Amino acid sequence: MEWMICVDDNNGVCFNERRQSRDRVVTADMAETAVGRLVMTPYTAKLFAEYEGRFTVMDDLSAAADGDTCVWEFPPPEGLLPDRVVVYRWNRLYPADGHFAVPAGMTLQHRTDFPGNSHETITKEIWTR
Repeated sequence: MEWMICVDDNNGVCFNERRQSRDRVVTADMAETAVGRLVMTPYTAKLFAEYEGRFTVMDDLSAAADGDTCVWEFPPPEGLLPDRVVVYRWNRLYPADGHFAVPAGMTLQHRTDFPGNSHETITKEIWTR
């Protein structure tokens, strides 16, 4: 299983049960980077409307299959261990009450910066087990 998640400078992912931010360039990169079936919650699917037919909506991402790529907008439940994590860093500080940490035992394989639509610089990190 692969995860994709966006974080701020303090690894915050959400605030008051909502995403912190969004960027259409990040959404496009997620759709292009995903390995296997791209799965997300109904809340997240709104961001991917133009990619209809290229993703699967699930209420519970913890039920995703091996080989799926899960887009998380809230901290994933403890105990799930992905094979790969793609982290998009907003390079800003937002209010947050949900946080994410790359699971222990993962190694940073690649880091690159690219210009976003609403963010001057997005940092993309690929972590593997």
